[in-house]
Amino acid sequence: MFHLFFVNDNYYFFFRLHQLLCERLLKMFQQSLRLIEQENQELNENNSQRNRQPSVAALLRLSNRRKLTKTKTIIFFSLLFFFC
Repeated sequence: MFHLFFVNDNYYFFFRLHQLLCERLLKMFQQSLRLIEQENQELNENNSQRNRQPSVAALLRLSNRRKLTKTKTIIFFSLLFFFC
Protein backbone atom coordinates (compact mmCIF):
# COMPACT_ATOMS: atom_id res chain seq x y z
CA MET A 1 0.00 0.00 0.00
CA PHE A 2 1.35 3.40 -0.94
CA HIS A 3 0.67 6.75 0.62
CA LEU A 4 0.87 9.91 -1.39
CA PHE A 5 2.17 13.00 0.31
CA PHE A 6 3.58 16.20 -1.03
CA VAL A 7 6.94 17.52 0.12
CA ASN A 8 9.47 20.04 -1.04
CA ASP A 9 12.78 19.22 -2.71
CA ASN A 10 14.67 18.91 0.55
CA TYR A 11 12.57 15.98 1.72
CA TYR A 12 12.83 14.34 -1.68
CA PHE A 13 16.63 14.63 -1.63
CA PHE A 14 16.74 13.24 1.88
CA PHE A 15 14.61 10.19 1.03
CA ARG A 16 16.52 9.59 -2.19
CA LEU A 17 19.87 9.72 -0.39
CA HIS A 18 18.50 7.43 2.28
CA GLN A 19 17.44 4.93 -0.38
CA LEU A 20 20.88 5.09 -2.02
CA LEU A 21 22.57 4.55 1.33
CA CYS A 22 20.46 1.48 2.08
CA GLU A 23 21.06 0.02 -1.37
CA ARG A 24 24.81 0.47 -1.04
CA LEU A 25 24.83 -1.03 2.43
CA LEU A 26 22.98 -4.05 1.08
CA LYS A 27 25.53 -4.44 -1.73
CA MET A 28 28.36 -4.15 0.79
CA PHE A 29 26.74 -6.80 2.95
CA GLN A 30 26.32 -9.22 0.04
CA GLN A 31 29.88 -8.62 -1.15
CA SER A 32 31.26 -9.14 2.36
CA LEU A 33 29.52 -12.52 2.58
CA ARG A 34 31.07 -13.52 -0.76
CA LEU A 35 34.51 -12.40 0.40
CA ILE A 36 34.20 -14.33 3.67
CA GLU A 37 33.27 -17.48 1.76
CA GLN A 38 36.23 -17.03 -0.61
CA GLU A 39 38.63 -16.42 2.26
CA ASN A 40 37.39 -19.50 4.11
CA GLN A 41 37.87 -21.57 0.95
CA GLU A 42 41.40 -20.20 0.53
CA LEU A 43 42.22 -20.97 4.14
CA ASN A 44 40.95 -24.53 3.71
CA GLU A 45 43.04 -24.93 0.56
CA ASN A 46 46.10 -23.48 2.29
CA ASN A 47 45.68 -25.86 5.21
CA SER A 48 45.75 -28.76 2.77
CA GLN A 49 48.88 -27.36 1.06
CA ARG A 50 51.39 -26.99 3.91
CA ASN A 51 54.46 -26.54 1.67
CA ARG A 52 53.35 -23.08 0.50
CA GLN A 53 55.53 -20.13 1.55
CA PRO A 54 53.92 -17.42 3.70
CA SER A 55 53.34 -14.05 2.08
CA VAL A 56 55.71 -11.14 2.63
CA ALA A 57 52.95 -9.15 4.36
CA ALA A 58 52.40 -12.00 6.81
CA LEU A 59 56.13 -12.27 7.52
CA LEU A 60 56.36 -8.53 8.20
CA ARG A 61 53.13 -8.71 10.21
CA LEU A 62 51.51 -6.12 7.98
CA SER A 63 48.41 -8.15 7.30
CA ASN A 64 46.01 -8.23 10.19
CA ARG A 65 43.41 -10.72 9.09
CA ARG A 66 40.69 -11.01 11.59
CA LYS A 67 38.77 -14.23 11.72
CA LEU A 68 35.45 -13.05 10.31
CA THR A 69 32.50 -15.32 10.27
CA LYS A 70 29.17 -14.94 8.59
CA THR A 71 27.41 -14.46 11.90
CA LYS A 72 29.60 -11.52 12.92
CA THR A 73 29.09 -9.87 9.55
CA ILE A 74 25.36 -10.45 9.61
CA ILE A 75 25.12 -8.93 13.09
CA PHE A 76 27.16 -5.90 12.03
CA PHE A 77 25.12 -5.18 8.92
CA SER A 78 21.82 -5.89 10.64
CA LEU A 79 22.68 -3.15 13.12
CA LEU A 80 23.45 -0.82 10.23
CA PHE A 81 20.18 -1.70 8.47
CA PHE A 82 18.28 -1.22 11.71
CA PHE A 83 18.95 2.50 11.48
CA CYS A 84 17.96 2.69 7.78
